[in-house]
Amino acid sequence: MYKVCLLLGSNLDFRIDGKVLSSRQLIEEADIQLIEELLPDYLEVADLNEAVCTSSIMQTKPWGTFSEPVQDFFNQVFECVTDKTPEEILNICQAIEGRLGRVRSKDTQTAPNGERIYESRTIDIDVLLIFEGVESDKGAAASQNIRKWKQVSINSVNLRVPHPKLCEREFAQKLLAEIGEKWK
Repeated sequence: MYKVCLLLGSNLDFRIDGKVLSSRQLIEEADIQLIEELLPDYLEVADLNEAVCTSSIMQTKPWGTFSEPVQDFFNQVFECVTDKTPEEILNICQAIEGRLGRVRSKDTQTAPNGERIYESRTIDIDVLLIFEGVESDKGAAASQNIRKWKQVSINSVNLRVPHPKLCEREFAQKLLAEIGEKWK
């Protein structure tokens, strides 16, 4: 079992099923799809809030270098428990991005200073953090099946966790802190 923290971002509207979804609505739709695809079918919780936690949706100035002026972004942190592997989590996130109109350039552009040039997007889902569930083995806690979470580090071609830009994105840190307060 894993706990995954995702960062959702959007600054473009998208037409789907005959209606236009705003950036905020795209984040809300991504939340719904993430719940449907990441939560284990067998998970029994009295309240969905025991398995899923979302931050508020924050309007932020564009972060990074863009080739043209862009609109502000809306961002949210989404955290949930899942039985999917980290690679499956990444694939699910990218599939949801595709369904919600995300178009990725084939070539990553860089600015003269070597920084990556970012693009506006309908939805972006970044994997920020992943924790693996570890059964407690201490006395009464073990008998109550209390789960502790151990942070996972991944450095593969397709996935780096913790997200390499997390420390540079103050808005993401604020939204993560908001999640931490909600889980207390």
